[in-house]
Amino acid sequence: MFIEKVSFCQNVTIIESQSYNAGHVMDINWQTVATGMGFTATINPQTTLDNNAFYATTDILIISSGIITLSALAMTNITGYIAQGGRAYIEGEYDCSAYNTNALFENLIAQFGGGPFNYLGTIPGTLVPMNVLGSLSTTNNAVSSLSYYWYGCRGLPGACSIVEPFLEFGGDYFGFIYCAPNTNGGRVIQTTDQDWVNQNTSTQLMENILTNLASNNYNCSSPITVGVNLGPDITICNGQPTILDAGNVGSSFLWNTGATSQTISINTSGTFWVTVTNGTCLGTDTITISIQNTLAVNLGNDTIICSGQSLLLDAGNPGQTYLWNTNATTQTIVAGASGIYWVTVGNGNCTVTDSIAITISTSGSVNLGNDTTVCNGQSVTLDAGNAGSTYLWSTNATTQSISVNAAGNYSVVVTNACSIQNDNITISIASSPVPALGNDTTYCSNFNLQLNAANSGATYLWNNNTNQQTLNVNAAGTYWVIISNNCGSITDSIVFNQYASPQVSLGNDTLYCSAFIQLLDATNAGASYSWSNTSNAASINASTAGTYWVNVTNNCGTATDTINIAQSSPPVSALGNDTLYCSNFARLLDGGTSTTSYLWSDGTTDQTITVNQAGTYWVQLNNNCGAITDTIHIIQASAPAVNLGNDTSFCGSFTTSFDATCIACNYLWSNNAVTPQVTINTAGPLIVLVSNLCGVATDTVSITMHPFPYVTLPGDTELCAPEGYFIVAYSNINNFLWSTGDTTQSINIPKAGTYWVDVSNPCGYDVDTIKITECPGEYIMPNAFSPNGDGVNDFLFPIRIGNAMLVQYDIYNRWGEKVFTYADGDMNWDGKYYETPCSIGVYAYVIRYKDNITGKIFMLKGNATLLR
Repeated sequence: MFIEKVSFCQNVTIIESQSYNAGHVMDINWQTVATGMGFTATINPQTTLDNNAFYATTDILIISSGIITLSALAMTNITGYIAQGGRAYIEGEYDCSAYNTNALFENLIAQFGGGPFNYLGTIPGTLVPMNVLGSLSTTNNAVSSLSYYWYGCRGLPGACSIVEPFLEFGGDYFGFIYCAPNTNGGRVIQTTDQDWVNQNTSTQLMENILTNLASNNYNCSSPITVGVNLGPDITICNGQPTILDAGNVGSSFLWNTGATSQTISINTSGTFWVTVTNGTCLGTDTITISIQNTLAVNLGNDTIICSGQSLLLDAGNPGQTYLWNTNATTQTIVAGASGIYWVTVGNGNCTVTDSIAITISTSGSVNLGNDTTVCNGQSVTLDAGNAGSTYLWSTNATTQSISVNAAGNYSVVVTNACSIQNDNITISIASSPVPALGNDTTYCSNFNLQLNAANSGATYLWNNNTNQQTLNVNAAGTYWVIISNNCGSITDSIVFNQYASPQVSLGNDTLYCSAFIQLLDATNAGASYSWSNTSNAASINASTAGTYWVNVTNNCGTATDTINIAQSSPPVSALGNDTLYCSNFARLLDGGTSTTSYLWSDGTTDQTITVNQAGTYWVQLNNNCGAITDTIHIIQASAPAVNLGNDTSFCGSFTTSFDATCIACNYLWSNNAVTPQVTINTAGPLIVLVSNLCGVATDTVSITMHPFPYVTLPGDTELCAPEGYFIVAYSNINNFLWSTGDTTQSINIPKAGTYWVDVSNPCGYDVDTIKITECPGEYIMPNAFSPNGDGVNDFLFPIRIGNAMLVQYDIYNRWGEKVFTYADGDMNWDGKYYETPCSIGVYAYVIRYKDNITGKIFMLKGNATLLR
């Protein structure tokens, strides 16, 4: 059985039919057909055509209605889609160019240079039967005769057009296909008025249109054909498996056995199928396998017959076909010679084969072979032959052959249907070669001897390439020989050493002036050693003074040597530290005992001298490890005295020095200096502590720094406040003298005038001046008061500023009645009128005053609020 299924993998976008008429279901019909063919088919609203984004995921576009309205944007988008390789079916309508879909097809052809193409008009009448033409050589779009009925527009491609007829009736064309002349263009199919009356038979035409649009499309996946061929149904012989192969390498597979491999092995009867998947496309095939019963053939066990006898071989299974290796084709044959006989029996599809071995036994002898020698540890196999007989060995074994590895005589009795035979054999054991040269040897004088490799009957190869059993030697060295016989070979060797009596010299006695390591070497080849420090090495390292000896022994005697190693050091200083004496003295200077000779600064050569005067003394010390000179300074001093001088002062910044130098003294100043002299540039007390081995002294000096004085007063100003003007003098000196006689830093000026202040100290003085003039006089008034007896703002009165004089001061209530007037120097209104408290409210005032500086009269008016 062979089944091939073609499946398509493109995305098909179907534009809905007339949305206002539920009877138009061509969009649903298209989706049903496309899905059945393996396409991924979706129905989109007509407005989708205005959205440029959806074309990117559309492989084939189906416009399933001829009377929908296409916007200018939709027609532009469709044109661009076709130009980029898109495929489309556009349903036309019977009124030719009156509908957008007809005009779209005409525009596409004109846009892509596929014309000329013209609609010829509408056929009179209503329904016209149609036939489907096969017009493309690469696509079979012929459909068998259908009951189609049409009404629509006729068209005619031009003579040079790449628009080809697709539907024909009576010489008129009602369907067309446009194929781009290059691989980058798309493909368009149009038929007119596809409201096809017989919708149940229109499926074939829909499939044909989709097949045309899907084929040879560079811009989307080509149709994927998954061809699966398992071959015809077969019959196999029992026990003989067959391989089923689904092909399509790289696809995925699922067999009804559950296997997922490309091939499976079958040895049972049944029906087997496989599904092959490539992407979203499927293919399947089925095969039936039958089992044919096979034959059974048995020629019997392998057999021995005596010479002159024969054996009938029967393959059984009457009525079948036979083929023997003797080329006989009968059911039976007669075998009278030794050999293997086989037969193949067949019954048509199946065959079976069997074989038998036949041996002809004679009354010949048993031969175990000649007597044999084997090497120790090896074995030999004794074979009595005469297969199929019975056996009895002298070892009681009953097998055809035995393996022996011991010396002795071995015999066997062989019995079969034709005779009884026996034989025997003697086995000897030989040994492998053994070493014979002996142990290594040492000689203390000349020698001459013969080496014997022994192992009689062997072959020999010495290291000098001679091949005798013996070798004469008279010199030290290594000698070897290879000894070989039938049982193997070995190599034996011997070493001859020739020594003289040992010789040893550790060298002369030695003196070291510092730490040391001396190698003491007593090496003699082949000797042993015994040192004074118990070491038995050929050499030792000596690192301490002492006496070292060694005994060196070999096979030829013993030798001894001794060395004395001494260790000293260069002379060391012995005079001690420099010394200070505060009175008369007598000092013993000693050069020490690490030297062998002395030379003092005064020329004496004794180990010691005595000195009683200050000075520098040295001694030169010598021994076997070198010479040094040691020196000592002896000082004679008294207790220190120090005087830093009188206290002192400076004007402004300064630098000054102080000196506390004394003999053999140490110094500590209050500024932490430790030198005899210090330089100072800051004021304050300066203290020094001077000390030596004879005593301690200290002194203090006070240093004062005065600044150069300065003073600053504020700038010239006016005196406006009646309480006067407060002045502060700014100075670095707290020593003031004002022109008023005051000595404070600040004073209060009660009247206009020129004022100065003077500051001074030991470094000088400074003066500054201020001029104060009278401020023009005026009066101001508060804007509220509260005559409630609390002592705060209980009166309303004008406030004088500067040099002014009050002339008139009157208070009026809201009705213009005067409630207070200035008289007898009393300016304070207590909020009463004729001793009666006035009500809360706003009161007007009128003030006239004179500026005493200019003599002018001024008037001031305003309001003030009375509060309680």
